[in-house]
Amino acid sequence: MSIKGFSVGGNVERYDYNFLDNLPSEITIDTALSDSSTNPVQNRVVTSAINSANGSISSISGEVDDLKSAIDEMAGSTVAYVEDHALHLVTSVADGNEVEY
Repeated sequence: MSIKGFSVGGNVERYDYNFLDNLPSEITIDTALSDSSTNPVQNRVVTSAINSANGSISSISGEVDDLKSAIDEMAGSTVAYVEDHALHLVTSVADGNEVEY
């Protein structure tokens, strides 16, 4: 196959693309994601992986929100301070005790 010309911005450019003759007659398209393959991947495989990741993120986000709510219910007040290059959090809980993190 040889392409002798094409138009760019109305100007006809002339080139000889004989390298297209050397393209493989078959291209392997993967049906699964792989960290070692250099083949192209089907769009639906990529979409499925993205949707799966989004579902996991939504699930984790919900768990974080639940944890925040539980902490808010238990916590009276929280004080943060730095000592010996470490951040300490002290939380007063409903029963009057303090929990240090």
